[in-house]
Amino acid sequence: MAEADLTGARAVDGASFRRVDLRAARADGSSWTGASLREADLRGATLIRADLSGADLSGANLHRAVLKNANLSKAKLDAALLTAVNLFQGTLEQANLTRADLRGSNLYGCELLDAILAEARLDGANLKATKLAGRSAG
Repeated sequence: MAEADLTGARAVDGASFRRVDLRAARADGSSWTGASLREADLRGATLIRADLSGADLSGANLHRAVLKNANLSKAKLDAALLTAVNLFQGTLEQANLTRADLRGSNLYGCELLDAILAEARLDGANLKATKLAGRSAG
């Protein structure tokens, strides 16, 4: 499914897409609420305004993905590779980012309220205007 056009797609709550290859896929405005995308390959994917609330992206590779204005509230992103990701004004409230690698990512204006950031790598990340209140250390 690499380079697939999934614009506006709707995954069934709880659907499993474990290890799916969605490299460079276009999924703007799509909904993945509660879906399992564990260890998925989303390198270079575009998910602008996508709803990934409650989705499990543990161990997923999102290097250089574009998630502007995406909703990742309560998402599981533990050990996910999020290097150079564009999360401009995204919502990550109560997201689990334990051991996530966010080096060089754009988190400008993101809401990380009550997000778990234990052992997360944030070197070189743009954290301007980011809301970080709550239990940021787990």
